[in-house]
Amino acid sequence: MRLRYLLLLIALMCAQEILSAQSFQPAYMGATMTVIDQLSPEQRKHCQFEMDAPHRTEWSRLPGKRLGLKLTAMSEGQKIAFHRMLRTFFPSQGYLKITAIMFNEDIQQKNEPVLGRNEYWLSIFGEVAEGKNWGWKLEGHHLSVNMSLRGDELIGFSPITFASNPAVAHSDGARDGLAILYHEEELARELVQSFTDQQLAEGYSDRQKPKAVYGELNKNLADIPDEGISISKLSEAQQALLQRLVSEYVHNFHSFEVPSIEEILNEKARFFFIGSTVHGSGHYYKIENGEHFIEYENYDNHIHWLWRNPKDYGKE
Repeated sequence: MRLRYLLLLIALMCAQEILSAQSFQPAYMGATMTVIDQLSPEQRKHCQFEMDAPHRTEWSRLPGKRLGLKLTAMSEGQKIAFHRMLRTFFPSQGYLKITAIMFNEDIQQKNEPVLGRNEYWLSIFGEVAEGKNWGWKLEGHHLSVNMSLRGDELIGFSPITFASNPAVAHSDGARDGLAILYHEEELARELVQSFTDQQLAEGYSDRQKPKAVYGELNKNLADIPDEGISISKLSEAQQALLQRLVSEYVHNFHSFEVPSIEEILNEKARFFFIGSTVHGSGHYYKIENGEHFIEYENYDNHIHWLWRNPKDYGKE
């Protein structure tokens, strides 16, 4: 009787694992086709492109018009389908950060009228079909999302850049104090402030931060300074803090679609911080392991971060 019960229990657990694995495979093609199916022929001309369209492998976080279908050209129903697509590709954290970045543009619009929550464009590339390579891009000021797929399999999630200006809202009434990318800043500052003099010699510089993150200045990730403190030279408490920092980036995505925290913080991983460690002053940091390259910069109250890796745009 006990053996029969044990075998039944094992069978149920196996069935549950299979069902769980199946339920965790998002229907990327279905969610994207729902958007496409609702577009008019004229809208599709602006939204759908061949895989070799030049702007598929170009990206920018700067303001300005883009190729693609502007979100303001969508009806309410089409926008709902678009947001359902976003929620399929991203868990709550990533989805809410993306939408918060877009809405945050309304604050800076008071100073720069060309900005605003509506200045974003969607492009879909290739044939959305099983076994076919395809992708999509959502881009505008302070946001560039580039997804590459083969059927329902995500094969590339980079380059991806999130940004926020203001980093912390001031003089905006109801939104005063709003901060979207706060852990990315606070955890890195806490880490570098914990460094010993010896650790500072390897993991910190007070030189002037780069004009932009290196992954933006160097599209092929060449000519990037070889520097940083190895994770092996951090204490257990410091390593735990760095893990929390990396988790802030990883948890923007479905866990099964991106490298784990442990994979990013492997034996080759290094951390480097440039600039002020005082809140409210400009600074920069990078986390890299020779494959994945995560960068962050803050212009006093203006944040950009970028994640690059060799599989940018789904490269094999």
